[in-house]
Order: sequence, then C-alpha cells, then structure tokens
Amino acid sequence: KPNVPVPGGAVSSGVLSGSLSSAFNVADVPLRGPGLWTLTTSTSIEARLLCASRTVSVNRRVVIMTSQSCQLQLTSTNPEVSPTWQLTPIT
Repeated sequence: KPNVPVPGGAVSSGVLSGSLSSAFNVADVPLRGPGLWTLTTSTSIEARLLCASRTVSVNRRVVIMTSQSCQLQLTSTNPEVSPTWQLTPIT
C-alpha cells in the first residue's frame, strides 16, 4: 500500500487529495494533530484513523485532539471502482 507523499512528513495545513485504484486500493495519509479535517470521497470508502493510543473509524470528520502523529488509512470497498478523496483542514 502506498504512503501519500507529504512534505515534512505529515499534513498540518492545506488540502490533500488523491485516488485509490485496483492496484493501490489502500492509502496511508500521515496527519499531525491537533487538528480537524473534512474527508470527502467520490464513492464509499473505508477510513480509519490510526494513532498510538487508539484506532477509530472515520465518516466525514477527522479529529486529532492532541499533538500526536497519526495515519489516516483509506481503503476502497469496491475493487472495480477507483474512488477519489480529498482531505480539507477546518480552520
């Protein structure tokens, strides 16, 4: 599974987007808190936020309350579709 290349190692500001495909149906997006982001996708995907102390399912909002580094794991639920996704910080 590919890691999404992010300057500086983690998303802290700015919009990040990408797509999943049958060859790469999982993406790991590094995020650094504290922060709040909105996740939008072209089709249904599975999203989980993996932090050192917890793993939670994500629907539309990604919340990291403390200054820790986490991974947002995005997985395509249908191998025949190539969904696009966008992560937008809420300021």
